[in-house]
Amino acid sequence: MGRSVTTFRPLLLVDACVLIDYATTSRSVLKLVSKHVGKLHVTSTVFREVTQIRSKDAKKWGLTIVEPTLEMMAQAAIAKGRLSSEDRLAVAMSKEFGFTCVSNDNQLRLECDRQGVPVLWGLELLVQPGRGWRYLRGKGWFAGNKNMWSQQLAWPRHLGKVPGTDRASP
Repeated sequence: MGRSVTTFRPLLLVDACVLIDYATTSRSVLKLVSKHVGKLHVTSTVFREVTQIRSKDAKKWGLTIVEPTLEMMAQAAIAKGRLSSEDRLAVAMSKEFGFTCVSNDNQLRLECDRQGVPVLWGLELLVQPGRGWRYLRGKGWFAGNKNMWSQQLAWPRHLGKVPGTDRASP
């Protein structure tokens, strides 16, 4: 008898900037990431800001809209500092429900680090090691799609050699 292997797929909470970036370049990447890398979530408050995806199409593109609690919304609204209320809400929800926050915003990323919340850059969704990355690479999302980044540009230099190739990072 063979052992079954369970692959960990994180719960991902995307911010408005990352969602807008993917919605305007290639929405199908959202669906692929949600299926093969980690389940994509977005807060209802952020989703209302993003006009590029209609609410009836959210599920089609692999997005789950999550509602913050009233307590979280109230705390985010009254807190002061550099973060917007949506960013404070993202940190609170990620901490409470175990999301990995996906953002390109430096202040949000710093606060996630301070609070012990896992955080990824938007492009890191495309280069996560493992099954998801290999699947996306096999589908040509790094080389053949004119709307997306090339494999060479997408692979972070600090991670060294590109998996599945003999090529070192640029």
